[in-house]
Amino acid sequence: MAKDEISTRILHEMEHIELGDRHSPQTLLRMLYGALRRKQLEANIDSHPGVSLRKALARTQREYPYFVADFDTAFFGVAATTLSAGHGASDAFRVAREPGLRPRRIGVTA
Repeated sequence: MAKDEISTRILHEMEHIELGDRHSPQTLLRMLYGALRRKQLEANIDSHPGVSLRKALARTQREYPYFVADFDTAFFGVAATTLSAGHGASDAFRVAREPGLRPRRIGVTA
């Protein structure tokens, strides 16, 4: 696949992942999804987009364990029951955070 085709395909797929605020877990999810999906497509691994999303979601939930992702479950073929207990996708596009926690900047140590 050519780089332009890959970029176009990834942009189309990312339309099904809701935008998030700056430095939010949702933004991290989108960033990780784009990078993982590009790596798969450049290696000619034409797997379902849900595979990349599950990997990106697992990494995001390691950093933000109370994060509930906002994405189109029908498009990615990922049901909330397939995600780890206590975490999942919502058709209503919502983010849940534990009370008192604030989003942390990724890669910044305090």
